[in-house]
Amino acid sequence: MITFDKFEQGLTEGKQVGPLYHFTTLPYTISMIHNDIIKGRVRSKSCELPDNKCAISFTRDKNFNKKGGRIIQGQEVRLTLNGDKLSDNYKIVPYSYLGGSTDISNVAFRKTMGDEMEEMVIVPKGGGVKKLSKYVTEIRIYNKEVIKVFPMYNFSNLFSLIGIDILNTKTKDDIYTLVDDCLKWFKGKGFKVAFEK
Repeated sequence: MITFDKFEQGLTEGKQVGPLYHFTTLPYTISMIHNDIIKGRVRSKSCELPDNKCAISFTRDKNFNKKGGRIIQGQEVRLTLNGDKLSDNYKIVPYSYLGGSTDISNVAFRKTMGDEMEEMVIVPKGGGVKKLSKYVTEIRIYNKEVIKVFPMYNFSNLFSLIGIDILNTKTKDDIYTLVDDCLKWFKGKGFKVAFEK
């Protein structure tokens, strides 16, 4: 059996990956941009990573969050990253949730993934993709979904990072203003932003 270390050594850095997409919530997007990092998390159920490794989930499907014509809850923001640049500094591994071995060092697992659109970026445990701004090419907010999931934001103090008082955001118009303020903040940080009503 191939060990993870040998498998990792066999990966080619600087691959032609193309754009990669990471879907998340608006509060977590603010946190990621503010801290300039997407943090990794252990994916013990979907792959067998060594104890000192974590993974971040990405996809090559830009419409991954749209299932049955609806946006999946908790995926109202889409970050687009330059996968080619990302592969210069991080290991990117295709994977599938569907059947077979979940050991990413298993050759058979990697050969039978077919057209699976999922990618894992492997990072040290407790780490993540640092200097995120170097890789992000667009931030897209799906406004209708923000309206739907807004009650979930009430627990979050992440908006305070950009000077938004979440407690004073109550009506639909307030939420539109909140989204607009977020867009302005992202633009002020130098990001290309997009907005879908």
